[in-house]
Amino acid sequence: MTCENTDDREQLSQMMFETFAVRQLMLVAQGALELFEHEWWSGVTVHLGGDTSYIMPVYEGSPIAHAITSYVDADLAR
Repeated sequence: MTCENTDDREQLSQMMFETFAVRQLMLVAQGALELFEHEWWSGVTVHLGGDTSYIMPVYEGSPIAHAITSYVDADLAR
């Protein structure tokens, strides 16, 4: 399950709390975690995957949602 939109995150959170009885849950964008690994709070991450690539700017630990750019393999082939 991907958590790309609010409905998906809410569904995942509900499932974790109700089905698995987790006490706490933190959902964080992968780009932000990549910066945290290097103890940076702001920056730009570029993820190049097999079929999808994205560029994610992060400011003070929060992704800048309106500036995230993603490309599907078909877009890159042009």
